[in-house]
Amino acid sequence: MLSVCIPVYNFDVRDLVDELYRQAEELSIEYEIVCIDDHSDESFHLINQSVSDKARYIRLESNVGRSRIRNIFLSHTQYAYLLFLDSDTLIKHKNFLSMYVDILY
Repeated sequence: MLSVCIPVYNFDVRDLVDELYRQAEELSIEYEIVCIDDHSDESFHLINQSVSDKARYIRLESNVGRSRIRNIFLSHTQYAYLLFLDSDTLIKHKNFLSMYVDILY
């Protein structure tokens, strides 16, 4: 149903993925969280690959830029609805995903 797409470049996405995972699990919907790393520095890659237990983490071999990386998500997602979030997104509401899903129906 919902693919949450997070393009990543030189930013720690662990807190964002943790919160999205928690909220999605509470909703009991079909979902996936996909992080595509636009060839971040190795230090960020090492930090972010730890989200692999909650999200699909893909690291690109070279930096492709903001526009192109969003198109790449189409090859790595399976659901009809795509929610793009910047890696520095701060989720303030504990029901963020629930509100988003409610709008879909």
